[in-house]
Parts: sequence; structure tokens; C-alpha cells
Amino acid sequence: GLLMDILSGALLGVHSFAMTVCGYAAGLASRTIHPDNVVSFMALVGGLTILKGFTQSLLVAGFLDVGQGAGIATTILPEAFYNILVSFFVLSAMNRIPWRGGGIRA
Repeated sequence: GLLMDILSGALLGVHSFAMTVCGYAAGLASRTIHPDNVVSFMALVGGLTILKGFTQSLLVAGFLDVGQGAGIATTILPEAFYNILVSFFVLSAMNRIPWRGGGIRA
């Protein structure tokens, strides 16, 4: 997140804070979601992407005079759909690799 803030040239800390919130939410969700269940993993990825987008838009709206309604349909939902689609292929590829029992567990 900090590297994204530095390279984007935008407000410093917006990406970092949003990624920290998503990391905390992923840690809480990892206690209940089984990593071998593809549907729950994809739902988690989509939910975290939407959480990141809302967190970023709220932070930017708090510091700048911009509306946040247009960003939901044009940025947040397409990004969530893309991440869900990519996570399916990544999870499928990771399940084919025999790691300590054949799953994605580390």
C-alpha cells in the first residue's frame, strides 16, 4: 500500500490504510473460511476488493471535494469482478501444485 501511495502521487496513506483494513478483515475471515472452498475464497476476495474501494473513496472524499457515487459503478465493482475472476484461476492453479497435502494451505 505504501509503495502504491508513493508511485501514484496521490494523497499519502490512502492505499496504505485501505490495505491495512483489508488485511485485518482477511485475518478475521481466515478463522472461519476454509481455504479449499473455492466459492468462499472468491467471495472473500470480492468482498475485500469492495471494502478496499469503499475505504479509499471515503478517505479521498474526506480530504478532497469529490463525489463518491460514480466511483462505485465505474471502478469498485469492475475491479471486484476482475479480482474474483483472476482469483478463480490462481486458486485453481495453486490447487494443482502438490504443497504439503495438495491444498493452498501454507
